[in-house]
Amino acid sequence: MAYRLGAGTCIATPALSPVWQRMQLPDEAGACYTDRLSISEGVTLAYSHYVPRRDLIEESVMACDVTSLVITIGLEGESSYCSRDDNTVGFRAGCTTITAFRRPRGERRFAAGQQVRQLRLVLEQSALQVYGLESWTRSLADQATPQQLHFEQTSAAVTGLAQTIHRLHARPQAGLLDLHIAALSVIAEQSRLQRAVAADATRHADDEERIHAAYMLMQAHMDRPLTIGWLCARTGINEFKLKQGMRRLYGNSPYRLLTALRMHKAVELLEAGHPVSSVAYRSGYEHPANFSSAFSRFHGRPPTAMQRGGRDAAR
Repeated sequence: MAYRLGAGTCIATPALSPVWQRMQLPDEAGACYTDRLSISEGVTLAYSHYVPRRDLIEESVMACDVTSLVITIGLEGESSYCSRDDNTVGFRAGCTTITAFRRPRGERRFAAGQQVRQLRLVLEQSALQVYGLESWTRSLADQATPQQLHFEQTSAAVTGLAQTIHRLHARPQAGLLDLHIAALSVIAEQSRLQRAVAADATRHADDEERIHAAYMLMQAHMDRPLTIGWLCARTGINEFKLKQGMRRLYGNSPYRLLTALRMHKAVELLEAGHPVSSVAYRSGYEHPANFSSAFSRFHGRPPTAMQRGGRDAAR
C-alpha cells in the first residue's frame, strides 16, 4: 500500500548551505527532501532528492491564485504529478518538462526504493512578465488543470547548467551569485529553445500552405507540361521541401501525384465520350501514344477500353 502524505507535513531542517531552505518529509517516508532558494522576485530554484521506502503519494497544494510556470529538469529516476481531474504530467531523468499551473492541487507520486533527483525552476506571473514569457501561459486562462507545454530530452546547454547547479548545491560554501547566474541561464536557454520551436512551427505551417498551393496548381493546370521548377517558382518553396512535403501531406512524389490527377481526369473525360486524342491533350500529353501507354500502366487497360463499356474495371 502506498504511503500517503497530506499537504503541509514537511519539516524544516538545516540544509548543507545556509542559502538553501530545506523541507524534509517525515523519516518514515524515507530520505526525501527539497531544498529551495529564492533567485529573484517570483523565481524559485528547487533541488529535490527522494528515496521513498514505499510507494509515495504526496499531496501538493499551491495556495496563491497566480499562474506559475515550472521548468523541471530530471537528473535521476522518474516521478509524476496527477491533478484532481486525473491529468498526469511525467518527469524523467534526462528530460526537461515545462508545465503551467494555476491554483494547482494534486498529488506527486514516487515509486518505492527509486532515487529521484530533480531541479525545478518556478516562475510566478510577476517573473513571467519581467522576462517576457507571458505567452507561455497565455492559453491557461482560468483553468486549474496543469498544462504540459514541453517534454523533450534536455539540451546539452541546459544539461551543463544543471550539472553546475548540482555541484554548487553540494558545496556548503558555494557562492550565491554563481547559483543565481546558473539558474537564470537555464531560463534564458530554455526560452531560446522555445522560441526556436515556435519559429520552426511557423515555418512548417507556411511550408504546408505552399505545398497545398502547389497541389492546387497541379489540379488546375494538369493540361500543361508542368515542371517542379515552375511549381517551386509559383509557390515560393524550394524543390527539396516541395518533394518532402508532398510525400508527407499527400503520400507520394509530385510526379506520381500529377500522374494520378491526370489519369483520374482522363477517366472522367473518356466516360463523357471524348476521343482519346482530345483526352490526351487535356491531360497534359502532347502525343496520344504516350498518353495511352501511361494510362495502361496506371489503370491496367488501354483508354479505348473505357469507350467500349469497360468503365468499372478501369476505376
